[in-house]
Formats: sequence, C-alpha cells, structure tokens
Amino acid sequence: MIYSYVLSSGLTLVVMPNYHIPMVNIDIVYDFDPRLVPDGVPHLTEHLLFEGTANIPNGDVDRWLRLAGGSSTASTTWDSIVLHNTISAPNIEWLLYIESERSRYLCDGIVDEDIENQRMVIANEMFSAALQPNGDVADRLRKKSFTGHEIISSEVMGQIYDLETATRNDICSFATQWLQPKQSTWIVTGDVDVDWLRQRLEVYFPSIESVVDSHVNTTNRKPETFQERGIPIVQNEGHRWFKESKQDSTMSADRLTLVFASPPAGTIEESVADAMLLSLTQSQTWEHFSSIDHIQGWSENRSYGGWMALSIRTSHPKKAMEELQVWLETPQIDWPHWDDRQQYLVAQYLETNNGRIALLNGCLQSLETSEITDCVTWQRQRYSGEITKEDIDSTRDFWDIEEASWLWMGQENWFDGERF
Repeated sequence: MIYSYVLSSGLTLVVMPNYHIPMVNIDIVYDFDPRLVPDGVPHLTEHLLFEGTANIPNGDVDRWLRLAGGSSTASTTWDSIVLHNTISAPNIEWLLYIESERSRYLCDGIVDEDIENQRMVIANEMFSAALQPNGDVADRLRKKSFTGHEIISSEVMGQIYDLETATRNDICSFATQWLQPKQSTWIVTGDVDVDWLRQRLEVYFPSIESVVDSHVNTTNRKPETFQERGIPIVQNEGHRWFKESKQDSTMSADRLTLVFASPPAGTIEESVADAMLLSLTQSQTWEHFSSIDHIQGWSENRSYGGWMALSIRTSHPKKAMEELQVWLETPQIDWPHWDDRQQYLVAQYLETNNGRIALLNGCLQSLETSEITDCVTWQRQRYSGEITKEDIDSTRDFWDIEEASWLWMGQENWFDGERF
C-alpha cells in the first residue's frame, strides 16, 4: 500500500511501509529552479547541510545519526537536492528533528569556516574527476549538446570560480527560498506508522498560514509542473562538435560517444527508448555490427526530458555510425524478454527499502501526486502493453544521428580528413 499526502506546510509525503526489518529509509527531494540561482550554490548548500545549524553543533548531525543507527548522504542534480537518510525505526524522531533544523535554521548555524571547508571538499571532488581518463567527457557532452536548454546546459555543480565567488548571502538566499517544506517531497519506506509520521511532520514543519481551512483537501493537490514554470521540453539541437583527444596508456581502445535528447519521463516514447538503449548494450546486438566491438549506454530523464548517450568502442567511427543508423531504422527488440526483465525489477524493488525508494522516485518523475498510490501497478503495466509502429516511429525521432552530438576519441582522424 502506498500513501500520499500534501501537508498544510506544502510538504509532499509519500509512504510505502515495509515491516520486515526495524529500519526506515527517507529520501527528501528539494526541487529548485536553476535559472533563478547562481551556478554552484545548490551544490555548496548541499554540502553545508552536514555542518551545523542554529541548534545542532558542527559535526553532531553525523554523530547523532550514527548513535541512532542511521546515516545521511546527499546529491545534487540539475533541479533538486536529494537527501538520502537511513535510521532505526525507534529513533525516527531524531531524523525528523535534524531535517527540520536543516530546513529552517541552516543559515543560523553555518559560519565562514564551514563554507571554506566545503569549498575545499568540492574542489577536491572536481580535481579527482578531472584526473580520471576522460572523466569530464559526459559533462562536456551534455553542456555542449543542449546549449539552448536552460536547465540541461546549466552548471549546477559549478566551476572553481563559482565556488570562490559564492557568498554566505547566496547560500542563505537559496536555503530560504528552496529548502522549504513546500519545495520538498518526502519518500519514506520501512517500519513506520503512517498516521504518526504525518502528525509529527505537521509539528516539525508547521503551516506558514496561521489558520488552515479544514474544508480544503490538500491530499491530492497538484504541484506546479515544469511546463507551468516555463521550462521547455528538451529537443535535439543539431549541434555537433568534434574533438580528437590525446591518447594515453589508460585508454584501451578508440571511442565514439553519441548524445541524443531523450523523451520526457513517463511517456510511451521513454519506455521504448529504454528498451532500445538496453538492446544496444547487449552482446547479441553487437554481433550484427562489423565495426562495433562494444556499446555502453546511459541516460538522464526528467519530466521535461533529458539525454541519452552511447559510448561505442570502434576503430571505424564513420562505418559504426552508418551501421547504427540502419539498426535504429528497424530496431530489433525482444519485447517479451524486456517485459520479463521489468517485471523482475519491480519485484526486486519491493524486497528492500532502497529498492522501494528507487521505485517511488521513478513514479514521482512520471505521475501526478494524486496517482502515486498506483505506482506499483503502473510500473508493472508500463511495458506490458502492445507497442505500436507509431510508438516506435515517434521514439526514433529522438534517435536521429543527424541531429546528435558526437565526440571521437581515437588515434586517427576518420571523418573525411577534416581537422577537429
């Protein structure tokens, strides 16, 4: 059973109980609009959530959680900060208190020394990624491929100069506007009493209004969509860029990387695109290509779209693209196998708290809040319906090699002698 509510503070609560073990997992998603915040500030703010608050001394967040049988990590995406929390069921109120402090009193506790510490931590993360062979390829491709999209092309993580110029006022302004209950979704699974949790969240995150109209049903309140906020659906831009990267001893083979715009989450095109992406990464598919030795694939999806990437090991990139184009025109997908795989994954998701969190996160990208109670059924049926030729044709529009961005990393220049 899945329970979904919007509390009087605007906080969206989604709970899927799991009473097998006395633990609770809580993901808290704070949505923000990257067009309205300085680059790098969301990432820096995320790191500062692990420093002090007005009433929690520096270092005590982690210490208290460890004592309570829990832990907390976080991540930043283009348009959200996500806190990943685990706690023993009897101690869940400790976590509620900590999260209310993070949301309401972060800037009352952080000092300049905390900000400087986290600047260094993030700088080290950036340097570590830069030292990896081609560690920044995916990020460079994403930004170059979608220069016209205000979110996908954004520098959410920021550059070094963004870290250096971000001020305490920038951080506090961001926290005051975006780390608020009305911007948050709590995804909860584990050994928890749903009514008790709902009541306690009303206490820790009270309504900003002095009086709540008891006749207003907030349970199925529809949150503002990205389209209502004026954020466009991602489109292929036809921006192709080429670079002949240097070779080093860590590169075992030449690589061609292609980037495509992906369909919005929850659409039939996304389902078909996922199936095509999986098929392209299977060895039985490579057997039909004479110039492709291996394909890796990955994607990022949001309600307004995202991007898909293929990293192809080949010594003949022009021929590889020609063969790939032929396959994409009539993709060979084993739909019964795909359906079995999805049913298996849904069943596997339900076995663990982390799996249930991932399942609910996927539904929240695709369904209205009022429909989230049908998440499991929706996921199970998502791939079992009949896929029509029209569905495949509309999906192939996203897999247009002529409109893709691509990057060649190899020893030779195979593209008609044109220098990159």
